[in-house]
Amino acid sequence: MKYILILASAIVLFAACSASITEVKPGMTSAEVEKILGKANHSTSSSSSSSLNDGTVTEVSSAEWNYNDKGTVKFENDKVVSVNLVK
Repeated sequence: MKYILILASAIVLFAACSASITEVKPGMTSAEVEKILGKANHSTSSSSSSSLNDGTVTEVSSAEWNYNDKGTVKFENDKVVSVNLVK
């Protein structure tokens, strides 16, 4: 039984360490991405707003998270819009 628990723990640990940026899909939230890949090595963010003639205000926030050894994930309004793999 002890060996089964050790083996099960090793499998779970391996699965967590082998998280891949290919698991990240458009439409995912930043929280979902962080759950898969962890914290980014570097990130940038910005936001802007614009007013239309009818008085409608549009706000857009964007961010880019860089994972040095995996690639870059770009967000718009907290949703993944693109994933770029390191070649």
